[in-house]
Amino acid sequence: MWQHTGLSLTPLASITQTKGNLGNGTLTSDLLTSQFGGRLSWRLTTKLRRPTLSVEGARVQMQNSLATTAMPSSNMVDKRLAILLSFAHDQTQGRL
Repeated sequence: MWQHTGLSLTPLASITQTKGNLGNGTLTSDLLTSQFGGRLSWRLTTKLRRPTLSVEGARVQMQNSLATTAMPSSNMVDKRLAILLSFAHDQTQGRL
Protein backbone atom coordinates (compact mmCIF):
# COMPACT_ATOMS: atom_id res chain seq x y z
CA MET A 1 0.00 0.00 0.00
CA TRP A 2 1.31 3.43 -0.94
CA GLN A 3 0.05 5.98 1.60
CA HIS A 4 0.72 9.13 -0.44
CA THR A 5 -1.29 8.01 -3.43
CA GLY A 6 -3.96 5.93 -1.67
CA LEU A 7 -3.11 3.09 -4.04
CA SER A 8 -3.28 -0.56 -2.99
CA LEU A 9 -2.33 -3.68 -4.98
CA THR A 10 -3.20 -7.19 -3.78
CA PRO A 11 -2.05 -10.09 -6.00
CA LEU A 12 -3.50 -13.61 -5.84
CA ALA A 13 -1.89 -16.79 -7.15
CA SER A 14 -2.83 -20.35 -6.27
CA ILE A 15 -2.03 -23.73 -7.86
CA THR A 16 -3.39 -27.00 -6.48
CA GLN A 17 -3.05 -30.56 -7.74
CA THR A 18 -5.30 -33.29 -6.35
CA LYS A 19 -5.04 -37.01 -7.07
CA GLY A 20 -7.29 -39.67 -5.66
CA ASN A 21 -7.08 -43.43 -5.82
CA LEU A 22 -8.79 -46.49 -4.44
CA GLY A 23 -7.16 -48.96 -2.08
CA ASN A 24 -6.17 -51.25 -4.97
CA GLY A 25 -4.30 -48.38 -6.71
CA THR A 26 -6.98 -47.45 -9.25
CA LEU A 27 -6.72 -43.73 -10.01
CA THR A 28 -10.10 -41.99 -9.50
CA SER A 29 -9.19 -38.33 -10.04
CA ASP A 30 -6.34 -36.18 -11.32
CA LEU A 31 -7.34 -32.52 -10.97
CA LEU A 32 -5.16 -29.44 -11.49
CA THR A 33 -6.63 -26.11 -10.36
CA SER A 34 -4.99 -22.71 -10.85
CA GLN A 35 -6.19 -19.24 -9.92
CA PHE A 36 -4.48 -15.97 -10.84
CA GLY A 37 -5.82 -12.52 -10.17
CA GLY A 38 -5.86 -9.66 -7.75
CA ARG A 39 -7.24 -6.31 -6.73
CA LEU A 40 -6.15 -2.78 -7.51
CA SER A 41 -7.82 -0.08 -5.43
CA TRP A 42 -7.41 3.67 -5.23
CA ARG A 43 -8.78 5.89 -2.49
CA LEU A 44 -9.90 9.15 -4.05
CA THR A 45 -9.06 12.39 -2.29
CA THR A 46 -12.19 14.32 -1.32
CA LYS A 47 -13.29 16.08 1.86
CA LEU A 48 -16.89 14.82 2.06
CA ARG A 49 -16.52 11.04 2.03
CA ARG A 50 -13.79 8.57 1.29
CA PRO A 51 -14.69 6.95 -2.03
CA THR A 52 -12.58 4.00 -3.13
CA LEU A 53 -12.43 2.72 -6.69
CA SER A 54 -11.50 -0.97 -6.96
CA VAL A 55 -10.90 -3.27 -9.90
CA GLU A 56 -10.82 -6.99 -9.17
CA GLY A 57 -10.15 -9.80 -11.59
CA ALA A 58 -9.29 -13.47 -11.66
CA ARG A 59 -8.71 -16.33 -14.05
CA VAL A 60 -9.59 -19.77 -12.70
CA GLN A 61 -8.75 -22.95 -14.60
CA MET A 62 -9.70 -26.51 -13.61
CA GLN A 63 -8.26 -29.36 -15.63
CA ASN A 64 -9.17 -33.00 -15.12
CA SER A 65 -6.49 -35.14 -16.78
CA LEU A 66 -8.06 -38.49 -15.97
CA ALA A 67 -9.75 -39.88 -19.06
CA THR A 68 -12.00 -42.90 -18.60
CA THR A 69 -14.70 -44.41 -20.75
CA ALA A 70 -17.37 -43.00 -18.40
CA MET A 71 -15.92 -39.48 -18.17
CA PRO A 72 -13.54 -37.86 -20.66
CA SER A 73 -10.84 -35.42 -19.59
CA SER A 74 -12.07 -31.84 -19.21
CA ASN A 75 -10.69 -28.32 -19.05
CA MET A 76 -12.76 -25.40 -17.69
CA VAL A 77 -11.66 -21.74 -17.68
CA ASP A 78 -13.56 -19.04 -15.80
CA LYS A 79 -12.66 -15.33 -16.08
CA ARG A 80 -14.06 -12.72 -13.71
CA LEU A 81 -13.85 -8.93 -13.58
CA ALA A 82 -15.53 -6.51 -11.16
CA ILE A 83 -15.35 -2.74 -10.88
CA LEU A 84 -16.50 -1.31 -7.55
CA LEU A 85 -16.99 2.22 -6.25
CA SER A 86 -17.58 2.33 -2.51
CA PHE A 87 -18.14 5.18 -0.06
CA ALA A 88 -17.21 5.09 3.62
CA HIS A 89 -17.88 7.70 6.27
CA ASP A 90 -15.67 7.62 9.36
CA GLN A 91 -17.82 8.21 12.45
CA THR A 92 -14.84 8.15 14.81
CA GLN A 93 -12.94 11.18 13.53
CA GLY A 94 -11.97 13.48 16.39
CA ARG A 95 -12.75 10.83 19.02
CA LEU A 96 -10.37 8.62 20.93
